Amino acid sequence: MDEAAHKLIVSVLSPFSDKAQAIFRYKGIPFERIENNPKVSAELLVPRTGRHLVPGLIKPDGSGLGDSSRIAEYAERLRPDPRLLPREPRLEFLTYLLEDFFDEWLTKVMFCLRWTFPADGERAATTLARLMTTPESSEEQLREILPKRLRKQMHSLIGGEQNAPFFEQEFQRIYETLDAHFAAHRYLLGPRPTLADFALWGQSKQLLDDPTAGGWMRRDYLHAARWVERFTAGSYLADAQATGDWINPSVTEPILRRLESSYFPWVLGNRHAVAAGSKTFRFQAEGFVIDFPAGGYLEKCFAAIEERHRALPADERRVVDAVVRWPT
Repeated sequence: MDEAAHKLIVSVLSPFSDKAQAIFRYKGIPFERIENNPKVSAELLVPRTGRHLVPGLIKPDGSGLGDSSRIAEYAERLRPDPRLLPREPRLEFLTYLLEDFFDEWLTKVMFCLRWTFPADGERAATTLARLMTTPESSEEQLREILPKRLRKQMHSLIGGEQNAPFFEQEFQRIYETLDAHFAAHRYLLGPRPTLADFALWGQSKQLLDDPTAGGWMRRDYLHAARWVERFTAGSYLADAQATGDWINPSVTEPILRRLESSYFPWVLGNRHAVAAGSKTFRFQAEGFVIDFPAGGYLEKCFAAIEERHRALPADERRVVDAVVRWPT
């Protein structure tokens, strides 16, 4: 197989695109980077992957694959070394759990902040307008309409713009915890990156690039900001074969408390809504009441995490359950 024939269809504003590209670089898999636009989407992305969302992978045999987690799994099978997952079952499980938290929950924080604050939305809209220009829609027209359209769309996904302050506070809660962690540890689980680090970096790089969230991170959470900058500069490549022990799972407990307070109630609320056939579900936290849209994809992701939890050997599950208050 000619590995150089891999093609990644990506967007400069997509945290999941950043994640997938970094994983391919980490694995040493050559690829052609294709920036998504209406023509690429219509002629390549959708026909090959069946999805409108980036990233999309076109394999050397011409078949396609969507979703950054599936692309990561493919890369791990293709090039097992350097590993994305620790060998210890307890740490492998925590890696998958943290990846899902960053991919599904932290991304809501990132996109909410991007489309809530004018400077961030205008920056993103300028980039999107340049990439999405068509004969029917000029760059100038897109720059004008995209911020309002995407701000309205994002706020519909969080129950209205009145709930945006919740996600601002959630940003602060998450990065305060991460800042303390990265003051003492090079990566989430120790001296080498894991799949969870790539997921966190994808979201965090986009946040750091945006004027408002990036300004907060550099001002208030400097250890986290420097971690993002080091990762962006290629620390994950330099540390691929770093020696040293993984950390004790108990060290991750402050980060896991964030999952327990937001992510777990959110995914369980979604589960009940999907089972009942409801289109929305109510989430209450920190004095906010948010009506989220229910989704089968989120339920599928969390069901996979639960299956991994059940599959753990009993002694490994006891270690995990000692640090994660697993929902029932």
